Amino acid sequence: MKSMTGFGRAEAKTSGGVYSVEVSAVNNRFLDVSFRMPRHLAANEGKIRALIQKSLERGKVNILVNFERSHSGAGQSLFNEDAALAYLKQIRAFQRKHKLSGDINVTDLLAIPEVVRGGQESRNDNDLWKLLSPALEKALAGLRTMREREGKRLKSDMLGRLKKIVTGVKRIDKKSDKVMVEYRQRMERRLHELLNGAQLDKRRLEEEVALLAEKSDICEEITRLNSHIDEFTDAAKSSKPIGKRLNFILQEMNREVNTIGSKSASGMISSEVIQLKEEIERIREQVQNVE
Repeated sequence: MKSMTGFGRAEAKTSGGVYSVEVSAVNNRFLDVSFRMPRHLAANEGKIRALIQKSLERGKVNILVNFERSHSGAGQSLFNEDAALAYLKQIRAFQRKHKLSGDINVTDLLAIPEVVRGGQESRNDNDLWKLLSPALEKALAGLRTMREREGKRLKSDMLGRLKKIVTGVKRIDKKSDKVMVEYRQRMERRLHELLNGAQLDKRRLEEEVALLAEKSDICEEITRLNSHIDEFTDAAKSSKPIGKRLNFILQEMNREVNTIGSKSASGMISSEVIQLKEEIERIREQVQNVE
């Protein structure tokens, strides 16, 4: 079992500076990959996406790549004067239009990526991919490690709650046998009160008790619920992506518990049903973060 939440980071050093690669992920129904990286790396998005798809099945994945120039590589930087002038004109026109004050200095212009181009940006796409792919692989490995560690915690929590559900089902099973006995006794007392000493029709009483027993029988629901519990336990032990399957099993478990609640005329069983539904809901919340 793996969580969909995780983070990984790695670096790729060059003569001109350092590329830092960060991969973060949170839960999502499907695999959704988004990018934030320098424009000169955009041609590699397809390769990065393909690498992510090989490693992850589900989750909202964010790829962040930054490039920080080293002092030794500063001399390789190229100042794009035409771009600087174009941006300066646009900014000043924007100030005049909206009546904004403030000075524009060289530092502001140098912060614009198109104004200063480093030597690393002149690398071709294949060279850039050879440079970045090992860092991306390492960041993904860190992400997977975190997801596996979080998955173990989720598994432990869910199986602990599942044990509570098993115990609750056993209590319901035992109480269901007592319900008919108590119902028969209540009905017999009530009939004696209504008849006021007249002879009680035992056959009629047995027919009423049998009718209620048939309507409120929950043996099939308990059997199916126990089967779903076993299925959930087995699925939780798998190393494959199982989040969707676990969610479906929980839906079936909840359906059986609802049926037990609707059939039962006992306050004791109704109380147990509420506790089962609460535990199922807590597990369902955890499952939303399982890959």
